[in-house]
Amino acid sequence: TEDDIDDERAKLRKGKNKLADEIDKITERHAKYLAERHNLVANLAPNQPSPPRMTFVDQALSADSTTLDALRAMQVLQQAQSEAWEHRFVLLLPEKTPDAHRHAREGLQKINSQLNGVESSWRRMLAVQTDGLRSLIADQEAHVARQEPGSPEASQAREVLTLQRGSLSTYERFSVQVRDLGNLVERWLGDFGMTGKGQSAPDRSTWQAIRQTAASIWNYELFSVE
Repeated sequence: TEDDIDDERAKLRKGKNKLADEIDKITERHAKYLAERHNLVANLAPNQPSPPRMTFVDQALSADSTTLDALRAMQVLQQAQSEAWEHRFVLLLPEKTPDAHRHAREGLQKINSQLNGVESSWRRMLAVQTDGLRSLIADQEAHVARQEPGSPEASQAREVLTLQRGSLSTYERFSVQVRDLGNLVERWLGDFGMTGKGQSAPDRSTWQAIRQTAASIWNYELFSVE
């Protein structure tokens, strides 16, 4: 029903707002570190080496930038999620025109290719980033272990480690969302008699049965998919 569609749209908007708030929070912290770095540079005398604090600030800036990259990519994924749901809404409505149904099928197949294809840029990017972060964290853990307990250096090293672990956690969360949306879209294509390879649409004699099958799992997905 239209009420169900509106409910899902509202849930998607809520998820977008929550992610935007998370981005704002980290952006604010990143700006504070950036301002501190500018102050450190401004107070350096000619030919004076950078203070130890500079190393910490640079590492913190790098970790926050990495996290923000993941969160902004998640915003792109949210848009793909919204588009996928809109395509599905169209396919569940037999009164829509054949052109509208064709556009919706092509849209779902395109999203499926982006998420599940062998050459998926999403999966390649996630694999590279998570592997790199795990290596960076291992190095930082070793660095923390070498610090004098209770020293300012030890405290800063642990803070950097916390930020890096936060970056990894964000990318792992992103990876789960890519996987879940990919599985969902792939199942929807099956519900409508299609595959990610562009199988033709169901003919008119089977359309109603497919629509009923797809609608039968509507309520479950409506309340279980973030």
